Amino acid sequence: MPLVLSTATRTKTGIHYDDRTGESYEFPLMYRSRVVPGESFVYYRPGAKHYFGTGVIGEVAPSTSTPGRLMCDILDYMPFERTVPIIDETGAYYEVVSTRPNFRQGVRSIDALRLEKILAAGGSVATEVVRPAPGTSGDGAGPGSGSGGGFAAPDTRDAVDQYAMQIALAESARRYPGCEIAQMAHNNPGFDIRVGTADEPTRYVEVKGTQAGALVFFLSEGERRFSVAHEATYSLVVVNGIDLASGSHSGVTWRDGALDGIDVALKPTQWHAELL
Repeated sequence: MPLVLSTATRTKTGIHYDDRTGESYEFPLMYRSRVVPGESFVYYRPGAKHYFGTGVIGEVAPSTSTPGRLMCDILDYMPFERTVPIIDETGAYYEVVSTRPNFRQGVRSIDALRLEKILAAGGSVATEVVRPAPGTSGDGAGPGSGSGGGFAAPDTRDAVDQYAMQIALAESARRYPGCEIAQMAHNNPGFDIRVGTADEPTRYVEVKGTQAGALVFFLSEGERRFSVAHEATYSLVVVNGIDLASGSHSGVTWRDGALDGIDVALKPTQWHAELL
C-alpha cells in the first residue's frame, strides 16, 4: 500500500533522524512491515504541514547513522511543482485515519485514490480517466533510433512519449473492455496507466516508447522495484519503431509480470556517485 513519509531532521521531541530528501530515509523498527521496496510514497513535511514530493521505496537495510533503526533508499524522487497543503480546496483532509488524520505517525499508509489526488494537486497535469477509441506517456522515450542508442532531444522525447501513451491507452482499453482506464499524472511513481479503479486496480501499466526497431528502453531502478513489488498486477507496454513524421510504429509488445525474468536483459548505464 502507498505510504506517506513524514520527514524532518528533528522531531518536536528533539529526536534526530538522518533523512536525506530524495536519497534515503531513516525510520524506527516499528515501521518495518510498512516500508517495502518497490512501494510508492509521498513526502510530508510536518512543520510546514504540506506534501512536497514523491518516489519509490528502494532497498531497506540497518541504518548506518543510528543503531536500532532502519534506512531505505529513495528511488525516482520527483519534487512537486507546487507544495500541497494537508487540506484540499473543499476543506477536507487529503489523508483520513479514523475520523481525522494521524499526523503523529512518521510512516503511515494512504489509499491509492488519495495519493493520486495529492500527486495531481502537486503537478501541472492531473490524472485523466479516459476510454480511448482503439487506433488512437511513458516517462522516458528510450534509446534513439541510432544503432548506439543514447538520449533523444527533449522535444523528440516528449513527442515519442505522447505517441506511445496514446497507443498504450488504446491497447489497454482493447484488452480490458468495460474497465476504467486512467492515465496517471506525470509525477506518478512506478506506472503510467491504471486499469480498473484506484481502490481495486486490475493492472498497473508502464509505458515505454522508442524510435528504435528493437525492444530497447531506459528503465529506472524505481520502476524495476515497483514491477517486482506488484508483479501480479503489473504490465509493461513497449511501442517500438515509432516514426513521428508518418505517425506510425512497427510494433506493440505487452508483457505481464515483474521485470526480472530471463526474457529481460538489464544493463547498467549510469552510476550514482558521491564525492567524499
